[in-house]
Amino acid sequence: MFSYLMFKYSFKQVSIECITKSVYLVGIIFNITSLLLYLAGVVSVNFNFHGNQFTSFGLMLDRNVPRLIGVHSDPNFFVFYNLIFLSIFIYFKKSKLRFLWIALSMLNVLLTMSRSGIIAVSVMLTIIIISSPIVKSIKSMRFKANTWIKIILAIIVTIIIIVTTITVLDIDLFSSIIARFKTKDGGSGRVRLVQNGIEMFKQSGYLGIGIYNFQPMNVEMFQMQHYMHNTIMEVFVEGGIIVFGVYIYSLLTLMKMALSIAKFDRRMNYLFATLIGSIVMMTTLSMIINEMLMLIFVLINVYFESMNEVESDCDAPMSQ
Repeated sequence: MFSYLMFKYSFKQVSIECITKSVYLVGIIFNITSLLLYLAGVVSVNFNFHGNQFTSFGLMLDRNVPRLIGVHSDPNFFVFYNLIFLSIFIYFKKSKLRFLWIALSMLNVLLTMSRSGIIAVSVMLTIIIISSPIVKSIKSMRFKANTWIKIILAIIVTIIIIVTTITVLDIDLFSSIIARFKTKDGGSGRVRLVQNGIEMFKQSGYLGIGIYNFQPMNVEMFQMQHYMHNTIMEVFVEGGIIVFGVYIYSLLTLMKMALSIAKFDRRMNYLFATLIGSIVMMTTLSMIINEMLMLIFVLINVYFESMNEVESDCDAPMSQ
């Protein structure tokens, strides 16, 4: 709560435009730095990708697969942090290099080879495409000449980067991603963890086992040293039915607020898209308390209050 209030107080001191520009700029720094760290890691291991749970700079070797972690320590969390940046790159069209940042962000997501991350980004992009007026432009092919040039350049740059990754770095990107989706490991053991959680929940009398008790009980009962890797189920198992109901109600309320913001200003739809993508990833990660999740909640709250203030100012003269 202290972090939430501190974040909110800080954001209330500046304009919405300033917040948006800051998130956009941080997204550029985040993605460029992460890719450079990944390349540094690839060079540091001499292009030898044999290893497991070994990290070097922005590279993690996971069962002989070179996965990008960038400035983070985990490839799945990297994608979670990058959702808001990818979304804001898509929605804010003032930057001339916008398509380049989109391509770079997408490439980084692919290099993480995170199955849940790729699914979350796919869901987020689907929402963006469906809700965007660009669909009409695509159907009618009514793009401005400079827009076509940017799109073509972005595609060319993306192809060059991918070809370079495959040939120079000797990373068969798409084959590695497909292979990860084909593996029958129950989501790296996540299915088994959910089953363990349900068993604990039954033994708790449906009142929950208590916050942060899953991991120690998982060790004691099933000899597995893992968290649940599913925030939704974690709240259900640890908090019980009542807490779970409040949590779901809170998420639905946030979704409603984000939709209201999007209707008020179409550019702010990036918050709704990010929230949906985040919820998808929450089904594969344990993050009841997480700074990026907190940031998304605060941004939705601050934007919503700002929207209401603007609407109140507009309605005041009319009421008089």
